Amino acid sequence: MQVQGFSTYSNYNSQMQARTPVFRGYTSRFGKTLHSAIDRGYPTEVEKKSLLGEIQKFIREKLSPDRLLGEGAHGSVYKIDDDFCMKFDIGTKPRAKKMGELPENGFKGLKTYYGSKVADFDDVAILKNVSPDGEHIPVGVPQKFAINNSSDENFVYYQCIALPRLSDLPQKSFDAVAEDCQRLNELGAKNKTHYTFDYINPNNFVIVNDKIRIIDDINVLKSSEDNSVANLFNVFLEKSFLNTPVQYSLYSETTRKKLFKKIVLAGMKAGLPMRSKHSTENLSSWKNVVNELCGMDNPYGEVLHNLEKISQNPNKEQRVKLANDYLDSLFEYDKFQD
Repeated sequence: MQVQGFSTYSNYNSQMQARTPVFRGYTSRFGKTLHSAIDRGYPTEVEKKSLLGEIQKFIREKLSPDRLLGEGAHGSVYKIDDDFCMKFDIGTKPRAKKMGELPENGFKGLKTYYGSKVADFDDVAILKNVSPDGEHIPVGVPQKFAINNSSDENFVYYQCIALPRLSDLPQKSFDAVAEDCQRLNELGAKNKTHYTFDYINPNNFVIVNDKIRIIDDINVLKSSEDNSVANLFNVFLEKSFLNTPVQYSLYSETTRKKLFKKIVLAGMKAGLPMRSKHSTENLSSWKNVVNELCGMDNPYGEVLHNLEKISQNPNKEQRVKLANDYLDSLFEYDKFQD
């Protein structure tokens, strides 16, 4: 099974490399004009006419498969240049009949988020380009691979490729995501609402070099649910693709513990709550990750209680050190038990 899985992965990887756009290192006339409009806060009438003409010309002459960056539930995304890409409904031919007003971006302070529209052309949304060279990888099993292969092959890909690749990212990658989660919490409190990233699908989180970037829409919730460390468990540790749960594997236990530690420490640094007080799903995530996927003997409630107590320390350096030491003691205990 493993040989077949790796063979299928290799074929998939070769196809992706063959499709990687080779036109790199440039900003188009469209991109330069849009940058000017965004910097000013609005386009002049001349810029509106130019931008509309350029995007319609792009659709007629340059909208081709080699510019496809990805497809998801919310549409197809094509590269325009190093700075911008366009998104429209899957299976449709965009026309971009008119240009709307530049949307207000209340999330521009987020460092890892690339999902907001920066311009709108009727049936076409313009987004920041998540990866100028076209090379980005979902943190889980890529959609096309998952759809075209068996569950066994997807399991091999997740366990042997996706999970180790994610766990090997530097701590700063997870720190940046946790900081943005906490910024969303603060922004929601300021606006008397609740904003969350979409944690259902790991494909909403992509790896670009050694960074994690978030590419889907931000949810606006009426419920009082905050972004939390448990949400990051959900997308990084509990799912392999879309809403597909992962199972325990002795082979992956050490890798999962490594990833668990990075996520918790990122949350401690950012001041991110360990869980949302109003979410029973968050408690389920802690139980599943601690006692099932990571195979720890300590009851999840005890681990959560101790980490929440540490998180109350107002000194960031102290709480990170305390959390680090506590997690090391947990893993040493498990090692001794084994």
